[in-house]
Amino acid sequence: MLHGIEVASLSTQRATGAMTADLERALGAIRTVRASRAEQRETDRIAGGARSAYVGSVRMAKLDAVVAPAIQLAVKGSFVVVLLIGGIRVADRQGSIADLAAFLLYMIYLVEPIDMLFQSLSTMEQGVGAYRRVTEVLELPTEQDAVPGAGAPASRPAGGGEGRPRAAALEFRDVWFGYEPSRPVLRGVTFEAPEHCHVALIGSSGVGKSTVFALIERFYDPDRGHILFDGGDIQVIGRAEHRARVGLVEQHAPVLYGTLRENLTYSVPDAGPEELDRVVELAHLTDLIARLPRGLDTDAGEHGMALSGGERQRIAIARALLARPRLLLLDEPTAHLDAVSEAALRRSMRETARECTLLVIAHRMSTIRAADLIVVLDAGRVVATGSHGDLLDSSEHYRSLIRAQQTGDLRVPRTAGLKGATG
Repeated sequence: MLHGIEVASLSTQRATGAMTADLERALGAIRTVRASRAEQRETDRIAGGARSAYVGSVRMAKLDAVVAPAIQLAVKGSFVVVLLIGGIRVADRQGSIADLAAFLLYMIYLVEPIDMLFQSLSTMEQGVGAYRRVTEVLELPTEQDAVPGAGAPASRPAGGGEGRPRAAALEFRDVWFGYEPSRPVLRGVTFEAPEHCHVALIGSSGVGKSTVFALIERFYDPDRGHILFDGGDIQVIGRAEHRARVGLVEQHAPVLYGTLRENLTYSVPDAGPEELDRVVELAHLTDLIARLPRGLDTDAGEHGMALSGGERQRIAIARALLARPRLLLLDEPTAHLDAVSEAALRRSMRETARECTLLVIAHRMSTIRAADLIVVLDAGRVVATGSHGDLLDSSEHYRSLIRAQQTGDLRVPRTAGLKGATG
């Protein structure tokens, strides 16, 4: 019965967690839920989780309600049995009344501690169920830093000396990676991003562009090969130290709950007014902040719902630039921008390239043309690198991508859609 309480407690904790996750999912995408007319389905889903949590709680309460009377019955019953047997022995003159009275007095002193002990066991079983759920969460995989110097390839000089080649800001050397070992996403990717260079990473959907970004940010480590930053393997230093040198702007540009100032200073909480003014101007947020009622202290709303998609994109860019990264990763930064804002952002990107290296996942022709270097991915491999003009002359695959965009043909060219790739 006590084990049943533990099982019921664990199932209740799991059901409560599932219900909370479903509720957060529905509230976080409430407009999509309404537009898809899925209110009733989400309600049923959340209600199902609530019912599971309710059933588990009731079951646990029932078992607990049975345990307490059972313990009382066992303790009081044993007292009655002792009294009965002792009385019989006294009547048969096998013992004295004094011995019986002393024994009963000892039992009276022991009844309450024994009762409390069994009640504590019931409470402990409820706690054990909750503890097991906490342990399940704590045992989830966590990021582990490699031992400094372990497995690092010989790196080239960081530059500065006469006659010594200057290391690229970022270099991939024969990098292989798969979310499942049997299905590699990147297959021997090799390319360099020179310092203060605007590099565009292009290719059809599913060829591994976003995976390249994930590896650069060390959300994952490559299965084979090496990724070098300033000539050194990124795995020989801590993840936090490495990420301090890299800025990331995701395509969906998440905006956190709070004010615009809190969002901009998220990675640099002690940033001064001059630095804020610099990134606001660089990301062309001046007009937005000027028309808001409280300027930078205006609430952005839940998930930035008070802002347009383009405004969220520019806020994310400003947030990344505030940390002055050595390498800035932009995942399709013009996806939510109109033509005027896109032109302004391209100017900002040119200015930003003077401070750091830009690596941009690009689909729009205007973004691709603006790059100094273009890296073309196909089926997890680099199939061509060069400038726009050079690739038009030398790469048939690049020309097919350009034709597909110009004609609006969204079909995946050639082998870009091989199973197992993800972009």
